[in-house]
Amino acid sequence: MAVAPNETRSTLRALAAAALLALVAGPLSAASASAAAPDRPGHTSEAVSKSGSATSAVSGSALRRGLLRQLRYGGGAGGTWVQDLSSGKSLFKRSDRHALIIASNMKLFTTATALGRLGPKTRLPTELWAAGELDGSVVRGDLILRGGGDPLLDGKGVAKLGAKLVSSGVKRITGRLLYDDSVFDRKPYPPQQGITGGPYLGRLSGLSFLKGAPRQPARSAARALISNLRKRGVKLREGTEARATKPGLPNRELLNQVRSATIRELIAATNVPSDNFLAEMLIKAIGAGVSGRGTTAAGGKLVAAFARKRGADVSALNGSGLSRGVRASPRSIGRLLASMQADEKLSGPYLDSLAVAGRTGTLYDRMRGTAAEGNCRGKTGTLTGDSALSGYCMVGGRVLAFSILMNGVDIDRAHVAQDRMAALIARYRP
Repeated sequence: MAVAPNETRSTLRALAAAALLALVAGPLSAASASAAAPDRPGHTSEAVSKSGSATSAVSGSALRRGLLRQLRYGGGAGGTWVQDLSSGKSLFKRSDRHALIIASNMKLFTTATALGRLGPKTRLPTELWAAGELDGSVVRGDLILRGGGDPLLDGKGVAKLGAKLVSSGVKRITGRLLYDDSVFDRKPYPPQQGITGGPYLGRLSGLSFLKGAPRQPARSAARALISNLRKRGVKLREGTEARATKPGLPNRELLNQVRSATIRELIAATNVPSDNFLAEMLIKAIGAGVSGRGTTAAGGKLVAAFARKRGADVSALNGSGLSRGVRASPRSIGRLLASMQADEKLSGPYLDSLAVAGRTGTLYDRMRGTAAEGNCRGKTGTLTGDSALSGYCMVGGRVLAFSILMNGVDIDRAHVAQDRMAALIARYRP
């Protein structure tokens, strides 16, 4: 599959609006800033010239006319949903119940579920166990390096494990170095036809290493640990190599562990640059953490169930949207956005995970010079011929949510239309 880079009630509403305004106007999170990268060249001049002044207000009727005009300009099969979340008023609907290809807008569902089911503060551990006895400074038996689904484990993380082992006083290991990646299944890619590795997706593993770049991530992580331990003066028996272990091997003692970034930080690292690898790791982590089955299918069922509870439907075949079978309607995406914004515990982390128009991530070079710049956050979605943009805008103290899905289109033309639509939404005043 050809893929382009990506993508009282009044009081509560007032508090939510104030919180959203602070997040949109405030400084970016560390995760958002570090992940900032352009997706495609922006269309700033066109967005401004075709939508009037960058800051002049538009009425509800003018908004509807403008959105319809731009939706038609985008061409293909498209649908749009726009709602004022502060009042609950629907501002625009067009083919909003039609299930369309959503591409990386799937990440909105995956990351929302990760927040809701795993929790914003949860971290995924990588552990080092002694299968044998710890006798003073000697581990008499095997070591087991056990993955917990951390998608960002790298050489620094492995080095921390080695340093912690040495600082605990261990100087010699009589057994082997085994690795256990069984928290996830051993399928390196989602089970949809045509989804393989390349520039947009590394190999998936319960013991990931270097974002799935090695052919055997778990084995590579274990080899890196062996090398690190030897450099630190730990004696391993001659010929020690990294070997896979069967799931359920008895553990005698947890020697140490390193933990991943929080789920809040991981979803930001997923959504801002539209990282397919992180999204696919997260959907397996959801399955493992909630049902004990670290598979794409198990995670997908949980994502779909989470969406249904929030009034939305999605065909969650994978976590990233790298499939034309991943579909939802603009209305479903809108309902998900509305429900997440209404959730006191999750609204802040969720909003902060989205790219800022004209400033960060896949929206870095889009909507600059328009009312949307700095005031809208969103998630892009791009497959060949399919484009999506969904998110939030802060409008005069109000929170507006929108979803724009376009199938069978020229991507550049679709981006122009979407940018003009977001700029119009950001200029709406009731």
